[in-house]
Amino acid sequence: MDTGLASNTAYTYQVKAVDRMGNESPLSNSVTVKTRGTDTCANLPTWNKNEIYLGGNKVQYHHKIYEARWWTQGEQPGTTGEWGVWSYIEDCSDTESNVPAEPIEPTEPDPCDPTDPHHPSNPEADEWAPSIYYPAGDLIIYHGKTYRSLQSHTSLQGWEPNRVPALWQEE
Repeated sequence: MDTGLASNTAYTYQVKAVDRMGNESPLSNSVTVKTRGTDTCANLPTWNKNEIYLGGNKVQYHHKIYEARWWTQGEQPGTTGEWGVWSYIEDCSDTESNVPAEPIEPTEPDPCDPTDPHHPSNPEADEWAPSIYYPAGDLIIYHGKTYRSLQSHTSLQGWEPNRVPALWQEE
């Protein structure tokens, strides 16, 4: 784990394996990520359909800050209209605390290579794993459920399909 990284800075990583005999694997594809900056949503809870919110309570949802106008439960922020229970306040600055910021485009495998197990034409969905490039439309299995990738991305720990609806849709 890297420590002492600067906020709002891009870092590029490659990995290679070395066994006990000193044999080395080729370097992996490069992955470039950007550290988070200051986050105005860092101390706000993420909206939860099962929670009860009272007038004045603030939440974050899909990189936006909302404030409840009155008691509510199960009404999703951003869907209740101008006169609805949730009042839009502002966008979060830099990042949303529970949905990581998009990585800078990683070095991607050839999208036309049908031997790639994550190629969209592969009829079988693989188990989700971190540090894998998933093109938009790719199917995966996570905890026994099938999900479709909504955007091309390289998966990271914390970006599990059940936690990031901006990246995954349950089939």
